[in-house]
Amino acid sequence: MRKLFCSLVFIFSLLPAKAFACSCAPLDTYAYQAYQEATAVILGVPTSARSAGESGFSEEATFTVVSALKGSAENLRVRSRKPGPGCGVTFQPNSGLYLVFVYAKEDGMLYTTFCSSAVIDPENAEVTSTLKLIAGFRK
Repeated sequence: MRKLFCSLVFIFSLLPAKAFACSCAPLDTYAYQAYQEATAVILGVPTSARSAGESGFSEEATFTVVSALKGSAENLRVRSRKPGPGCGVTFQPNSGLYLVFVYAKEDGMLYTTFCSSAVIDPENAEVTSTLKLIAGFRK
């Protein structure tokens, strides 16, 4: 019985491990790089959200842009992966003001990730620090 148990432990140790969480560095630690690589950086409110398919960038939200910190737009439709290991984010309509770094794929699709979007909360030092950094990048 002990031999069977040891054999099973050995076999399961050879199976690939799954990653179930997305972990991000604090946004203010890579804000300059994110700002440079982004197509647009906005402060916006998600006004609509929908599922846009089963695979890839399957979440979609439309933002009313309150302030364009990079680029220009009044409304912006942005896609993301589903939340989880793919680092996607689901936005709820009218759920607050967000700072969103938006990137463009080669086909023109605009997207963001969990690590490149954050709800604006004056109590969140990381977000307020990032906003101050962005103000400096724009000068």
